[in-house]
Amino acid sequence: MTVKVIGPVTPPAQGRLVLWALPADGPPFVLGNAPTSGSAISILPDTSEKLLSQVRKLAVSVETVDHPLAPGPLVLSGNCAKLW
Repeated sequence: MTVKVIGPVTPPAQGRLVLWALPADGPPFVLGNAPTSGSAISILPDTSEKLLSQVRKLAVSVETVDHPLAPGPLVLSGNCAKLW
């Protein structure tokens, strides 16, 4: 999956930006790191269709741990639309 920044994003003072999928029914899960400029590539563990079919929202959080189990403070969020 490629994530591309299309507007200005201020890098966090500490930690990194992480992209989360927020399913309608189920716990949030990490899709990968979110860049502060340009683009980043993340390898997904399954197809987009399988992973995102029940996801209504995406969010970006600031994380200071390597493998977060739940999103930290959200800095961006929005709808997940099927464009693939």
